[in-house]
Amino acid sequence: MTHASRTAARILARTLLRRPALAVVAGAAGLLALVAVSPASSATADDTVPAPTTVTRSAAEAADAVAFWTPARLEGAGSPELTRVTGNPTSPDDTPSADELTTSAAREQRRARPVIPVAQQVDPVSHIGIVAYVVDGKEMSCTGNAVESANGLTVATAGHCAFPGKDPSKMVFVPGYMKGQPYTVWPVTSVTLAAGWRETLDPARDTAFLTVGSPDGRTLTEAVGASPVEFHQKLTHYTTIIGYPATGRFTGDAPFLCSGTARATHLEGQSGQELDCDMKEGASGAPLFDGSGPGARQYSVLSGGLEEKPLVVAPVWDRVIEAAYRAAQAHVG
Repeated sequence: MTHASRTAARILARTLLRRPALAVVAGAAGLLALVAVSPASSATADDTVPAPTTVTRSAAEAADAVAFWTPARLEGAGSPELTRVTGNPTSPDDTPSADELTTSAAREQRRARPVIPVAQQVDPVSHIGIVAYVVDGKEMSCTGNAVESANGLTVATAGHCAFPGKDPSKMVFVPGYMKGQPYTVWPVTSVTLAAGWRETLDPARDTAFLTVGSPDGRTLTEAVGASPVEFHQKLTHYTTIIGYPATGRFTGDAPFLCSGTARATHLEGQSGQELDCDMKEGASGAPLFDGSGPGARQYSVLSGGLEEKPLVVAPVWDRVIEAAYRAAQAHVG
């Protein structure tokens, strides 16, 4: 990868940067009590859309999670497998027209929208981080992103991270994570899954929204910032992904960036979009941004990928997933 591409990746990441994370959250006062799996509140539900499900954690569980995740455990956590897909990827139409090759505006746009299929390491973004949890006795991590919400405490990630066939324990969100750097640790107090994920693990529903605890009175958004969100997005557009891949050439201790043109996928069992990118396990749940820049909206999460070539897939954030997002905002950590 050229120096120009590495520079472009750093610039894209910086444009997303919000305020840095400053302090370790050590307490867990005021966190929600444990309840059974329940449908979303009728105050936020749409009767024409299947209701999402929410599981909450007790105050004791939240405090235990914060105490459990030492720096050494965070560095040593494994990652769930990406959902492996098969079939022939859609070929992007990247052939430039004569105007695109000659006009100064087009040349400027190409510089502003670099194509980076080989993920490049970037500086941490304050509101993007890792989601760490324990399942079957194994310490695992994915990627998550703080999103704008009514409660200011909502994190988007992949459904297969929040519920990989069973409910994980000791779940936390660590925004702005970078090995050896200061970071915050926020206990997850509730997990809201899009309708259908818990029952069928349908790739089209592979999204979860987490609520985190706020023991010091600040919201997550106040502490680290958050991304605006967008639903019902078109399938072909310029996209930026930032995640924490942790296998192969990646170690999971720093964020990496891919960018390029997302397009509708025709891979077997998939109904969302795909993008040329070589991120691997650990990047599950990484945010997909519509474009780049400080106002870039998150419109999906990284869900799966091809084994034989650098390509990742993501679900469409439709009305069912939007209902989960709205339900998550009803919870306060």
